[in-house]
Amino acid sequence: MRSIRWYTWIGIVILFLIATAGFIKIFNSINNMAHYDNMNVKVESEEVNHQIQLDIETKEAGDLTSVKSIPFTQVKNIDQTIKKWANEREQSFFTEMKESDLLLDYKTSAHFSLESQIKPIKDNIYNIVITEEQSAEQTSNYKNMKTYTINLDEEEFIHFEDIIKKSLSSNKLFKLLQNNSESNLNEEKFQEKDDFFSNVDWTINKNDIIFYFKAGDLSKQNEKVEVPLMQFYSYLKDDYYEAFITDELDESIKLQQEEERKQKEEERSEKEAQNKEALQSRKMVALTFDDGPDPENTPKILDSLQAYNAKATFFNLANNAEQNPDIVQRITNEGHEIGNHSISHANLNAVKRQKAEQEIINSKQMIEDVTGEEITLFRPPYGNFEDDTQKMINDSNQDIIMWSLDTKDWDSKNTNEIYQTVKNNVEPGSIILMHDIHEVTADALPKILSYLDNEGYELVTVSELQPYIEGTNNGAYFGY
Repeated sequence: MRSIRWYTWIGIVILFLIATAGFIKIFNSINNMAHYDNMNVKVESEEVNHQIQLDIETKEAGDLTSVKSIPFTQVKNIDQTIKKWANEREQSFFTEMKESDLLLDYKTSAHFSLESQIKPIKDNIYNIVITEEQSAEQTSNYKNMKTYTINLDEEEFIHFEDIIKKSLSSNKLFKLLQNNSESNLNEEKFQEKDDFFSNVDWTINKNDIIFYFKAGDLSKQNEKVEVPLMQFYSYLKDDYYEAFITDELDESIKLQQEEERKQKEEERSEKEAQNKEALQSRKMVALTFDDGPDPENTPKILDSLQAYNAKATFFNLANNAEQNPDIVQRITNEGHEIGNHSISHANLNAVKRQKAEQEIINSKQMIEDVTGEEITLFRPPYGNFEDDTQKMINDSNQDIIMWSLDTKDWDSKNTNEIYQTVKNNVEPGSIILMHDIHEVTADALPKILSYLDNEGYELVTVSELQPYIEGTNNGAYFGY
């Protein structure tokens, strides 16, 4: 029998030590896992009011502890949702600690807690704010906020998107947040959050609406942004205005609105005075031509306007615009403006709604297809429109433009009468009605332009004139 050499004994000893270390590691791993699985659990309840209680669940296993304070409302949907979130957060923490213990090969001293605050708002509407804290080895390394707003009468959650009007755009909301934040928020990250309005964490008190953001959402650290309700109230739907705005705050809002109304009135009066002064000094008027373009008369009118460096607005019939695209292009190329005058000059007060829609909306698209530009001005045929058609016009992003001086060129068919009507009635701010389908109008225009030029009038488009005649009775209607 051969004797075992010394270096073989050394190898056996090394293998034995390695195996022993492995068994110890496996034992520690099993022991560490048992550390989490064999926890003492204690549950207590604390009544907040007759509708809500707090269920306080404490878990302990050596250096590992967990305390969850979770509201219980006896509304199944609400209770299950909140409990599910709380359990998921706790389980995520335990899983992370298990992995850490296995990696470090010893038991980590760790603590997890969820603490709930119940804040009554009004009529069985409550805010629930849950603060989550995690710590390991006595070092707090995580803090998170989760909020719920509940309506116990309706047995449902109230999401942020439920309480706000459509007028609160993402741009407006970001501006409110940025103006009330102590940090420089990242607007690009904010705009990337398509679900922001439905998932944002928020609460409300008698003075502020409060938003909570995790680190990395809009900035590097956790954010709590308080937006005063005095800045936010106008975006609340009526039902939630009544629920969230106290009588005291409502009184303050009314005082603020009155101050704002007075300020706007003063600004409007000041602007009107400035516009009136500018209108008188520049003597601006707008020549408008309806029913064209006409292949014979519109080019003559454009020649006359060009000779006097005058600008005008042409309210085209869509059918005529499609038939004369070259003339339409010349109108825009020479700096004039094109408006919409319907498709076929139908009386909007005498046709059915479907026909009116075609005359208002389809005509706009037809003319835009020819011009390549958006059409924003509409002149109703015969000047006829009712509330329904006015709403249709304004909803299609068109302003109604009437006139303040009618030359009645369509009636007199006399160049001198047309000229005398303008001469005797024109004043700064006038919107003058003519028609570029009549030869007599084209013939009368040079004399009219000469008179206006000699009198110092500045001939501008309707859009250029609009800011100076708002609030006057010069023939522009905006549907307000």
